[in-house]
Amino acid sequence: MEPLQTSLGESKSNIINFVSKTRFYNDRCLTEGNFGSQEIGIASESFGKFKYPFYGEQQYNKYLFSSEVEEGKEFYVFVMPFSLPFKVSDLIF
Repeated sequence: MEPLQTSLGESKSNIINFVSKTRFYNDRCLTEGNFGSQEIGIASESFGKFKYPFYGEQQYNKYLFSSEVEEGKEFYVFVMPFSLPFKVSDLIF
């Protein structure tokens, strides 16, 4: 998620490419703490079946807004900063 960070007042778009069909699992949102946290799971397809998803570390300053499961080889993302009046986090769509 690090390449998707923004600086102050900047929005950007990006493309994430994978070699094989991949699934993003956006189903672990936690509401504890000031702004909560999120865990994103990733699973790749191998021999026609998807492996069990791997969940990375909890993210406290980036929030992904999507369906619970997104599938494909190419993902188009839009990133914008979330400020209150200072930058709190990045929102990823």
